Amino acid sequence: ELGSVANGVGKPSRVKGKTIDMEKMTMLIWSFRDSPEMVTFISNFLAKYSGEKLVFDGIEFYLPQLAHMIIHLEVDWPSTTLEQFALVISQHSLHFALQFNWILVCSLQDYQPETPSGEPNPTYNELFFTRCIKLLQNMERCVVYGTPRASELRKLYEMGEISREEFEAMELADRRFNAFQIVDSPSNRGAQMSEIESLGSGSDIEFTSGNSGWLYYKRGKRRKYRRKPWKSRFFVVAERMLFCYDKPHGTLRRAMPLESAIIELGDGLSRHPFYFEVHNQNYEFLLRAKNEAEVKKWTTLLEQNAKTAALFSMSLSPSPNQATQGQSLVSHLSPKQRSRYQFFKGERDFVRSLTEIAEELRFEPRSERKRLAPVLISETPIP
Repeated sequence: ELGSVANGVGKPSRVKGKTIDMEKMTMLIWSFRDSPEMVTFISNFLAKYSGEKLVFDGIEFYLPQLAHMIIHLEVDWPSTTLEQFALVISQHSLHFALQFNWILVCSLQDYQPETPSGEPNPTYNELFFTRCIKLLQNMERCVVYGTPRASELRKLYEMGEISREEFEAMELADRRFNAFQIVDSPSNRGAQMSEIESLGSGSDIEFTSGNSGWLYYKRGKRRKYRRKPWKSRFFVVAERMLFCYDKPHGTLRRAMPLESAIIELGDGLSRHPFYFEVHNQNYEFLLRAKNEAEVKKWTTLLEQNAKTAALFSMSLSPSPNQATQGQSLVSHLSPKQRSRYQFFKGERDFVRSLTEIAEELRFEPRSERKRLAPVLISETPIP
């Protein structure tokens, strides 16, 4: 059946003008979604010929369907076949990586615990939410570091040491190895992802005193007529996220990305002596500890995670500490890695700027939009 959907592909890999029926391929993945072995076989087959333009165009066209399966199918699998496939293609094309990034960002918003207004999110799903966080982090690493041996392999090819077919086969193997290292390294897949998924699964994971504990909290920015008392909640810091549970291994109530977060101590005038705040562009937590030692523990932990920034900030206006560390990370990149970083970041920030302008104009009277739009666009940096 697999052969029937490949029009000539599978013979010499350099045959031009050949393509794969990606609609049927996508349906095959879905039909055999309960068989990781079959999905692995199909993914490897597609990756092998992804360098062909028509094949790549088909993969890119069905990216929304593939991304849906990556997010939803693999959460219970012992392998990460589809995720590795997406990372292999992302190393081949930054355009593909940008599209995959925006799908993940949108899915993250779909599955977050609450809406921006602070109301419970009816589509919230903790497992998919934490999976999107991990996928975005893996995407960042994949985009920046790309194919580690690409330059070396190209030099060998240009010197005539290896053939075109050997160059493509070795480059694909390099991408696969890089994707495997990112997804399935012990510190990544085995430890961190298992820990995150276990937080909401009611498993027997042990919360350490160093990264979890009880705090009193209030949600910030409430309406006056909805004033609420302080509540005791169990908090966990993991994967640059602050998770709020009703109890250990209980129901996740809130979650906040710590990237670009600002941690502020009380001014000493509050009637709550051990009060501090955590907030970023979209979230705000008002917190209270039991004593000064607890305040120090939590503020130190939160600041460490806020400073342990990804190369690509989720915020257009990162904090000074965040920006400083981000520049430090960039300074250690090779020229090629820095070029990939700057291109990807510039494109992503530009699209985000346009969407934020559209959102801002949405709340303006229709008669004012034409006047305001050119001003806002002119202030937007163009990569």
